[in-house]
Amino acid sequence: MADLYDQLNIASVNDLYRVFCLEAQHFVADIFCSDYNAHLQQELGEGYADKKIALILDGVQQSVQTLTLDRIIGGLGIDGVGKITGRLLAEHFGSLDAFRHATLEELLLIEGIGETMAKNILDADLSDYSCLWEGNLAFNTIYQTAEKLSSSLEGLTVIFTGTSARFKRDEIKEFFMGHGAKYVGSVSGKVNYVITGDAPGQNKLDKAKQLGVEVISEQDFYAKFNL
Repeated sequence: MADLYDQLNIASVNDLYRVFCLEAQHFVADIFCSDYNAHLQQELGEGYADKKIALILDGVQQSVQTLTLDRIIGGLGIDGVGKITGRLLAEHFGSLDAFRHATLEELLLIEGIGETMAKNILDADLSDYSCLWEGNLAFNTIYQTAEKLSSSLEGLTVIFTGTSARFKRDEIKEFFMGHGAKYVGSVSGKVNYVITGDAPGQNKLDKAKQLGVEVISEQDFYAKFNL
C-alpha cells in the first residue's frame, strides 16, 4: 500500500477509484495508449508483475458492480458503524442519498442506534468517499432487500453463534432474515432465541443465561419452525 501512496498518489478511496477506474477508462479510450496495465507497471516499478496489476485492476473495478449499500455504509469508516449497523441503516434509509441527508431525529428512531452513534454518523467527514455519489462510477447506492423466503420467523429477533451444519457463515444471516426474523449481532433482552451451531461462543451463552433468553440448537430450531 505504501507503493500505491508513493508512486500513484493514492491517499483516499476517491484516489483509489480515480486511478484504477476513471483513469483506466480514459487511458484505454486514448487511441495512442491502449495498455493501462503496462502504464501502471511502469509507474509502480519492480515487484508489480503484469498479473499482480491485473488482479488489482479487476478487484477495484469489480467492486463498483458488487458493493451493496449496506457494505458501502459499513465501510465508510464511521466510528461504531460496521456490517450489522450498515445493514440497519441501509434497510431504514433505502439509498445512500437519503442516508447522507439523515437527521439526528431520524437516526434515533432506528432501534440499535443510540445518541453517540448518531452523532458519529452526522459528524463523519465523508469527503474521501464522494466518488460513491458523484455519478462518475455506477455504484449501486439503492438498497435491495434479501429475497423473502417465508414469514415463518416474522416478529422474532435471533442471533446465531458457532459453526452452522447447514450454511456457510455469510449465508446464515440472509437465511434467517429471508424468513422474516430480525438478525442481530449481540445478545440482549430483546432477543427471542440464541441459536447454537457447533462450538458456540461462551460469552453469548453466558449472556443469554443471565438475561433469560432461550438457547436452542440449530437442528431443534429448524424443527420447531419447520425450516
